[in-house]
Amino acid sequence: MKKNILALIVLAVFVSGCVGQSGGLQFLQPITKEKSPDVILTTGSTVIPTPPVQVGDSFSVSFQVQNQDDTREVSDVNVLIYDTGTCRLDSMNEITVANDLTKATQNFGTLAPGSSELVELKLTAPSNAEVGGLTAACPISYKVSYKLRANTQIDAQVITTERLKDKQRTGTYESFQPTQNVDVGPIKIYFEYGAAMPIETGKMLPITIKVQNKGQGDYAEIPARTLSLSIPSSDISGKWFVPKVTGEGCNGFHIRYGSPFELSPGRFVDVYENTDKIPMIKGESTTKTCYFTVPSGLDVIEEKTYLITADMDYDYGVSDEISVAIKPSMSG
Repeated sequence: MKKNILALIVLAVFVSGCVGQSGGLQFLQPITKEKSPDVILTTGSTVIPTPPVQVGDSFSVSFQVQNQDDTREVSDVNVLIYDTGTCRLDSMNEITVANDLTKATQNFGTLAPGSSELVELKLTAPSNAEVGGLTAACPISYKVSYKLRANTQIDAQVITTERLKDKQRTGTYESFQPTQNVDVGPIKIYFEYGAAMPIETGKMLPITIKVQNKGQGDYAEIPARTLSLSIPSSDISGKWFVPKVTGEGCNGFHIRYGSPFELSPGRFVDVYENTDKIPMIKGESTTKTCYFTVPSGLDVIEEKTYLITADMDYDYGVSDEISVAIKPSMSG
């Protein structure tokens, strides 16, 4: 509970802007470089013939499902038609739908960057008796779902005490403003630090993590063991970031079995993952704060920049509707 209160205090400090710190360093918010939350879009919806459609007549509805990102593949792209009102769904992309079924689905697998798939529905308007001889409408309701990975990287600069004092004496010290790169997709992960940068070797660095849903779909909670935090562990010079409590540096996180993992020859990261599910309230997760001691002066020659990464695989879906007007027959 105390750590959660501390996390909220840290966030309030960030929102207020730059705050002075001993030694003249300023507490700067990270620069956020963020890609679009929109990755899978539906475009070009068409109804033939142009509505209103006469009762009892056949008509078609089509639209494109597009991966608008130019670098990321999107996997398990699925379209579910879940309601057509009083209109009968006859086929979906030339596949006949049984008369006793009210839903249809098609999985397009993986959409390559910039690619799209066509969804085409064949339907029959209700009879005049079904609409009671009145003007009506059929809501063609559908959901597009897919899988994606959220990824954010932020840098952290560490400086030796001797180097910092030298810069202070000469008046050449500068605060370091971290940059976080937030990847494409509706689910975003954000970092904030609880200490000014560059941070002195051997000091404690609080790292606050928050997840936000910036898309049009619903995302109720983060399942357990899906949100991961990769912390520099060691290289050939020795241990880097050391958790405040041995084996557990994050509130509500545990170290993943098998850590540390080797990223490149002689370079390792420790991976922490959420122990329990994390609720999303009004599109935001509760904040989580991790505490790590940064590398000592033995591992840092004057100044050194490290990279911290957060990842999360997630399932996402967006619902939409195409309303088709139905015209009654005057003859009954």
